[in-house]
Amino acid sequence: MCLERNLAALATHQASLVERLRSVPFTSITAAVTGEPTATLEVPHERRLHSAFAPGLEAQAQLDTLDVTRPVWLVGLGLGYLADALLERDVPGLLVTEPNLSILKTALALFDFEASLAAGRLRVCHDERADHAVLTPLPTQRFIHPALADVYEDRARRARFEARREGARGTVLMMHGKLFVADLAELLEAQGWAVRIAKPAGLDVARFDALLEETKPRFLFTVNFSPELAFLATRRGLTYLSWTIDPLPPSRLQLLPGTDPERCVAFAHRHAIVHALRAAGLTRCAFMPLAASPSRRPAEQGLERYRCAVSFVGSSLVVEERSLMKRLEALGAPTDLWPRVVTWLDERFDARGRDLSFEGIGPEDLPDFVRSALPEADAVELADRANGALSHRLRMRRVELLDDLKIDVYGDDGWEPLGARYRGRAHHGEELTTIYTASGANLDVPRIYQRDIVTMRVFDVMRCRGVVLAEASPALKELFDDAHLLTYTDDASLRAQVLRLRDDPTLGASIGEAARRHVEAHHTMTHRLATLLQAVESS
Repeated sequence: MCLERNLAALATHQASLVERLRSVPFTSITAAVTGEPTATLEVPHERRLHSAFAPGLEAQAQLDTLDVTRPVWLVGLGLGYLADALLERDVPGLLVTEPNLSILKTALALFDFEASLAAGRLRVCHDERADHAVLTPLPTQRFIHPALADVYEDRARRARFEARREGARGTVLMMHGKLFVADLAELLEAQGWAVRIAKPAGLDVARFDALLEETKPRFLFTVNFSPELAFLATRRGLTYLSWTIDPLPPSRLQLLPGTDPERCVAFAHRHAIVHALRAAGLTRCAFMPLAASPSRRPAEQGLERYRCAVSFVGSSLVVEERSLMKRLEALGAPTDLWPRVVTWLDERFDARGRDLSFEGIGPEDLPDFVRSALPEADAVELADRANGALSHRLRMRRVELLDDLKIDVYGDDGWEPLGARYRGRAHHGEELTTIYTASGANLDVPRIYQRDIVTMRVFDVMRCRGVVLAEASPALKELFDDAHLLTYTDDASLRAQVLRLRDDPTLGASIGEAARRHVEAHHTMTHRLATLLQAVESS
């Protein structure tokens, strides 16, 4: 065993850690199919640390996602397979965050890290508040162990914050979210801020106050307005900054009693939300559209595989229709109700679905046979789900209309009826960028209830030098002109635009390049961050 050699090397830098490691048990290991060690953890739920078949091969696949010429921050050591592979490839520096000392001890018993530990090329961070000698310098390239992400991610965010806050321009508290949070945090850090990202789930008054005491932020930022967080922040005299990028119910567009509206700065991607927030009492509220992701750049290779006249990347929204059906079932709807609802949806779509001014039904538009069968049902909820089902019909109709013009479709299994035109799911990284660049046109079909916004797809396609083919709207005209994209108003104009691109090989290149320049000059995440910070600085 190499445990003693590893511990001796580690003791030269972290003697106290070695003493703690000597007193903890090993993690129980089992054999994978290949005979290599693997393990299963039980807390907070059962999960395998590594592949049950070939952990070594799994680590090699993970290695291929990293740039071994740059230092790596590995959050979650596991049994050491990826760390060993990185060091074998002579990565210039490796920082490991592994709070579970039993896992760490077991990995040190399985792999020989002696030389790397002694030289300081491998550093180990185990405490929530690790000392700066371990965390500095903090590699910008991070890999979170897939089996441990839900356990360690917040710990890693805290470590990153602690390492950056000394000498920072200021600190920012952000609430975790799926879209834009990571991008904006990275841009803030590049401008000298230290960013603490926390999960809002289960955040009560006491925990929030403790978080403020820990971070001492200049402001609190959330993607999407939160009445609760606006109250918690402003009651402590903290500026609350939000950027709403999703549809929100009316209940989320209100102020709780005791909220200081003068300390709230709100932006929203649709004018209707701006009007609602102003009506709720927010005076510092403005429109701010979505923006291109920092990761989007024109693809320069691998394009041939994705060449097509037109592509669509996105959900079929079949889940919206299924959710309506499941909700009716949960409400105890009679068995003959669903076929009648489907017929009503088809008729409603045929009557108005392709009308660009139609933005969905309201609760008052639900048919009488639904109201009488389910008198206690939430009409607002059912109308929202029905609008999702109508949006599914719109997307299917637009895509099917271009079938003979060789459209390639990427997304969920709702597209499977298209047969060979359905190309499966698209990965959100390089593959998505390549599709945007390689397609003759990139079709954008909005959800019926979001016809008043410019989708993120539009900005991303443009930054990839792709050609956007979108449903015409006032929102698009507010930001772009005819040099930047193509629009359609009905089925006939949609087909005509695809044929126009096919017959004029120079048109697509001209539009794509003009769009790329325009987005990079006005509509990147950097531009949006500048607007957010300017608003905070003036508060």
